[in-house]
Amino acid sequence: MQQYGSDEASNGERPPLSFNISSPLPVAPSRVRRFAQERRALPQPRVMVFVSAASETDKPGDAMSSSDSAEDDFRKPATPAPNLNLSKSLRTTLNASPSPEFPEVISLNVGGTYFTTRLSTLRRYEDTMLAAMFSGRHHIPRDAEGRFFIDRDGAYFRDILNFLREGELPHRDRVRAVHREAQYYAIGPLLDSLEDTQPLTGEKVRQAFLDLLPYYK
Repeated sequence: MQQYGSDEASNGERPPLSFNISSPLPVAPSRVRRFAQERRALPQPRVMVFVSAASETDKPGDAMSSSDSAEDDFRKPATPAPNLNLSKSLRTTLNASPSPEFPEVISLNVGGTYFTTRLSTLRRYEDTMLAAMFSGRHHIPRDAEGRFFIDRDGAYFRDILNFLREGELPHRDRVRAVHREAQYYAIGPLLDSLEDTQPLTGEKVRQAFLDLLPYYK
């Protein structure tokens, strides 16, 4: 330490104080630690970076509209991709004919007896078995030569065709047999006409009489 007693005593003034500015002022270490802790406790700002697929020539307005449309697409429910194979098969089914094409002239094999008639004749009455067979909704077997086969006695099928063609009724001795065939083919108009003939009328009277006498044999 410098001694200033002699100078102060000589002139009565205190000499000026001198400071060494080269050495830094000491800082309390406790304050530094507290500042660092407070800095870490503060929430750090987050930076979000958006990458746009727009080209350099796009205007800002276009970029905004593109983002809006992308957001709308995101909100829309996902639509499943169409099944092209299924659609093709459905189109093929819808475009296909619902019934096979029959020729205008039909060749028939009824129990081994051959007949040839027009398709319109077989379809004359819609509610008959023959009309249903040739509507295309059912499979009809064919013989070895391609004729449509009907497993029925052909001896009375000619009477069936004659009625379908011109409304002609069979001879009296064939009425009962033709009546059975008309029941099989479900030809209602022919059944009504046959039931009004004499043989079937007499049979109805006889059957009605037997119904009144159940024990009569």
